[in-house]
Amino acid sequence: HVQAFDRVQNASPEQVKCSRALAAPPMPRWTELAARVVANPAGIGLVGLDSWFWLDPAPHAVTIHEINGGIDYAITATPVSATWNFGDGGIADLAGASGYGRPYPQPSSITHVFEAHTQDGFIVRASVRYAVTWTASMAGRSPETHPMGMFVQTALPLRYPVKQAQPELLRI
Repeated sequence: HVQAFDRVQNASPEQVKCSRALAAPPMPRWTELAARVVANPAGIGLVGLDSWFWLDPAPHAVTIHEINGGIDYAITATPVSATWNFGDGGIADLAGASGYGRPYPQPSSITHVFEAHTQDGFIVRASVRYAVTWTASMAGRSPETHPMGMFVQTALPLRYPVKQAQPELLRI
C-alpha cells in the first residue's frame, strides 16, 4: 500500500501496487542458427583418406530481444557442443568450438576416415546443442541472468559419396 503526504499532510489516495515474479519469455524459433555440413575433399571422399567436416556458418552466440508489457527480454543462445553422425556408424560428440570444425584450408578438428565406398553417398549429419539464458530490462536496469534450458539445432545434412581409389604401378 502506498500513500503520499505533502508538507501540510495532504494525502494522495491510497494505491496498491504488488510486484510479481517475472515469467520466462517463450523460447524463440532460432531460425538464424541454421547451419549446413560441409566437407573437404568436396564432392567425393576417398576410402582410407581423412575427410574434413565443418559447419557453415560456424555456431556462435546469438541474442534476440522481445518486448512484452514494457519489459525488454534479452534471450541468448550459446553453442555448447556438437554431435556428428558420419552415416557409416561413426559418431563424434565434442564440446566447445572444436566440435564445429574449421573451414578448408585450415585443418578441421572434425575428421573421419571412411572404410567402405558408396555410390549413393553417406548422409553426414550434425546437431549443435545450445544453452539458453534470459534477462529482463526494466527502466534501464537489467537484474540477473536466468537459465532457460537447452535446445538442439540440426544442421542441413550432406550426402557424401565415397569412392575406392585403385593404385596403379607406373614403373618397376
